[in-house]
Amino acid sequence: MHTGSEVLARQTLLLAQAALNRGQAGGARDLAIRVIDLEPMLSTASQLDGQRRHRLVAAAIGICVDAEIALGQTGSALDRSNEAWLQDPVDPQLAAAKIRALDAAVGPNGALDAFGLSLVNPALSQPRPNKSSPADPPVCMMICRDEMHQLPSFLSHHRALGVTRFIVIDNDSRDDSVAFLVQQADVELWSTSTKFRELAFGASAFTAIARAQLADRWCLILDADERFVVPAAEQQLDALITHLDRHELQAVGAVLVDLYDQRPLVSARPSVPTNLIGNAYLDRRWMHETLRSAGPFGNGVHLVGGLRRRLFDGTYFLLSKVPLVKFTNGRLLVAGQHDTNAPVRSISSARACLLHTKFLSPIQQFDLQVRRAEHANEAADYKQYAWLTKTHPDRALFDAECSIRYDGPSQLVEMGVMQHADMGTLDE
Repeated sequence: MHTGSEVLARQTLLLAQAALNRGQAGGARDLAIRVIDLEPMLSTASQLDGQRRHRLVAAAIGICVDAEIALGQTGSALDRSNEAWLQDPVDPQLAAAKIRALDAAVGPNGALDAFGLSLVNPALSQPRPNKSSPADPPVCMMICRDEMHQLPSFLSHHRALGVTRFIVIDNDSRDDSVAFLVQQADVELWSTSTKFRELAFGASAFTAIARAQLADRWCLILDADERFVVPAAEQQLDALITHLDRHELQAVGAVLVDLYDQRPLVSARPSVPTNLIGNAYLDRRWMHETLRSAGPFGNGVHLVGGLRRRLFDGTYFLLSKVPLVKFTNGRLLVAGQHDTNAPVRSISSARACLLHTKFLSPIQQFDLQVRRAEHANEAADYKQYAWLTKTHPDRALFDAECSIRYDGPSQLVEMGVMQHADMGTLDE
């Protein structure tokens, strides 16, 4: 139930946005400031949303920034956005406002420079048309650090789906990742030393690059330990994209499913298998509960639980993501890409899958991420993994009662992990 202050803030925010749309920038800014002033009377932002500020206040700050840009007050817009971003660099609305202010105040490369993004192999980054055509496959975007054990499997899997262009951001890898990636003809490699959290876990870097070159393009936004599975019989992205464009849809959600093997977690694992079918297991009970009207925009359906609930009883682990989105004007990319600000009516009712291969990789990664402490909630998940391997060194994730062998996409449909829903008309 909304409080009176929240109702007032919501109504005022709508008026502010309407004023901005009509070109009344001064009035829009004044109205947005009224919403910001209401912050002490609004409910505390949910930590599960990854926010420190109320979503209405974050939206109001974004309107203020856009209004000041429209008024030619780009310095003020940049100061305002930077002050808010410093309080919470993960908030998608604040991060996007900072990027818009940087581009307005500094120039088209302002955000790229601010996040320390530099192109490693410029010869591969040829000019491309901003507008997409129905035949364009999505651009796959990923940020990595010391993920050489994942990369060959990651690229092979998504090439087989039809991805022809990867944008990979290397975040100070010390292994052979960079040497490997620069040899890949379809990989556009960027690098940055900016802290992972200050990049909103990659989302701000993706946004900065997408604004520069991916307007109106489909983006498949993944982690190195995720393998996208298409919710359609063809198992190809081009048919999916054609269908989405035909029905004017702008996003497809997915559910994260952990894969693992039968060996103890501490066992040596040199690299993730290229072929996962028949070479990994998953839990029969792949999720435990559903939360509606969730996320930073209040429009998400969050599925939680899965393997992590079995391992760490009572743990809230978010399985829902929205990895495939069209980067249209105003699209916000979110830390971890767990949500989207696309209108509900433009989100496909189909559901894809992300096969999660973290537990098929070397456990040294757990300790590394604990030391970095740059993931969500100061790497709380990685602390649990590290604790498990230290206190139960012989523990395997496989359980005869809970585990089943992964047999491929059709199995995921039968289990209810993936759902075709509006995907039944791909051949129309």
